[in-house]
Amino acid sequence: MGIGFAQKAAKIMLTAGLGLAVFSLGALPQRAEAQSVRSSTGDAQNAVKSASVLMLDLKGSSLPRWWRALAVGRLARSQARTGDEESARVLARDAVLLMNEPGPTAPPPSLGPATLFAILSQAYLDMRDPQSAVQLANESLKAMQSVSDPVTRAATFAFLGLIMSEASGPEGARPLLLQALRDAATLPAGREQIAALSMITQAQGKMSDKASATDTLAALTGALGTLKKPGDIALTRAHAARAAMAAQDSAAARAHIREAVAAYDRSTQSAEMPMPERIAALGLIGLAYNEIGDKSAARQIVATLKQTLATISEPYEKFQGLLTLADTSYEIEQQRR
Repeated sequence: MGIGFAQKAAKIMLTAGLGLAVFSLGALPQRAEAQSVRSSTGDAQNAVKSASVLMLDLKGSSLPRWWRALAVGRLARSQARTGDEESARVLARDAVLLMNEPGPTAPPPSLGPATLFAILSQAYLDMRDPQSAVQLANESLKAMQSVSDPVTRAATFAFLGLIMSEASGPEGARPLLLQALRDAATLPAGREQIAALSMITQAQGKMSDKASATDTLAALTGALGTLKKPGDIALTRAHAARAAMAAQDSAAARAHIREAVAAYDRSTQSAEMPMPERIAALGLIGLAYNEIGDKSAARQIVATLKQTLATISEPYEKFQGLLTLADTSYEIEQQRR
């Protein structure tokens, strides 16, 4: 696998929101309720099991160390969500060791230590360990000091802002979101900017800062008109729908979902959308449907996601798609909304 492929996949990860940033718009469930949610079986746990089997081959493959590290980190996050905390903690340690292995090439900015620690921070937040989540977020921030790429900076600061809005509240989140806004403002209107603005809006909504969420949503909406390809429109409209719900604009959210679904259908007819982007778009659309309260439509999207996954043979794409299925299914099947 060459660096060119890695950079392309890194772009997909960023525009999908760091491998699908799955955060509830409500409060964290109490531990007893969380255990009840985690005890459920279904698509999420089955997908994690299948991804774990694929991981056995990926960990020992010739993929770059940082690629393997992020794969292990994403699996740790999905294990945490589906209740296997012991495996999640072991995988988290393995991911850090892999990232720290010496190697001949440095990772692309979006696939380096800052991204790994951010993903692991969310994993520990999902395990109801906010103290460890904050510590890992701080490790991500340290690694960010050497990152100059504005796309990576905007996405990572926005993602960390979402984490800190749950782990430490507004005081910890606001400085990160302000930095994310500054970095997003330097980006051209397009997929990467919209993905970052969506995460920022979601964090502002979680902090009940409706005024700021509305302002950020307006900036995001203004960037949508620059996109012409159906695949780009599908991804960004799904991001816009999640942002609109965070800003308490359900009418706009529903309109964005309709546009996302229509654009996704057009993209499949023209075959212009790479398979990893299709998977990411379906995951985002499923989450958006779930957040407006339409679980029936969300489950239909999951069924389409499963059918699409069945056509993928490349191991790493299959692995990433399985984790997208796991994360999306887990959130949809929760009953606390």
